[in-house]
Amino acid sequence: MDWIYFVILASLAYTVTDMLDKFLVDKKVNKPIVLPIFVRATSIIPICLIALFTGFSLPDPQFAGWIFVAGLFSTAGVILFYRALRAGEVSRVLPLYQFIPVFVLFFSFLFIGEVLGFFDYVGFVVIVLGGLVISAKSLSKLLKVERIFWLVAASSFLIAVSYVIMKFVLSSAEYWGASILLWLLNIAIISSLLLLRDVRKDAKICVKKLDRTGKIIILVDSVASVLAFILNYIAISLGPVTLVEAAGNMMLVFIFISAFLLTRYFPHLLKEDFDVKASLQKIAGIVLIIAGILLTQLF
Repeated sequence: MDWIYFVILASLAYTVTDMLDKFLVDKKVNKPIVLPIFVRATSIIPICLIALFTGFSLPDPQFAGWIFVAGLFSTAGVILFYRALRAGEVSRVLPLYQFIPVFVLFFSFLFIGEVLGFFDYVGFVVIVLGGLVISAKSLSKLLKVERIFWLVAASSFLIAVSYVIMKFVLSSAEYWGASILLWLLNIAIISSLLLLRDVRKDAKICVKKLDRTGKIIILVDSVASVLAFILNYIAISLGPVTLVEAAGNMMLVFIFISAFLLTRYFPHLLKEDFDVKASLQKIAGIVLIIAGILLTQLF
């Protein structure tokens, strides 16, 4: 099965997690930094079931060290992402995450010698451009250099390095052992935030306020997160990590469709503005993303 199919499936799963995250932060968990702790902690259930059925075994020590570094980098990147969200609008933060595939392109060439074909590079540029178009409200203000810019740049850098390290590991190590160990390390590292007094205080408050519906949604969110993670790293193990991370912009397409459908039929859950100008901009971005993916697959 080609890597692009796993990217599409991972994008669908990431869309579910993003939509659930937005609902939880808006309605159930009003402290954004606490939510990833809840989701990661709950994900121990599905990840242990997967480990049981796949015959999980620890990778060789040489790979385990690299996986630990990848876990530190990815978790630090996620923490910086939430700090960026707290420092600025979502519409400013998300488009800047197009830095991730750009960093991956550079580091994958520099450290693991990944070289693409001409049409792959053209497709990469088109996909990244489509991601910018579909996710940016104001392209003219997008690259304004201020604190939020540096937070997102640092976050993108760390996440990109993590992806390249895991591509290196998965080229030699057994997939299930490496990927499950990475997720378990992510759980341990993100949970260590509870050692901070303010975070622990916020977590206790959120736990007390969390109703049964919120707990069920967090469980579903954790399952979707694990599924997205597994599918994404299968794609990384099979294809060029540069194209895999660029093609992950398919998630933006699915988020746009989901937001439109929820706004249209379930406005009490999510309501966003879909004026003509914004909708045309997003449709243009979708066309670019699909065109870029086709370039990488057909030539």
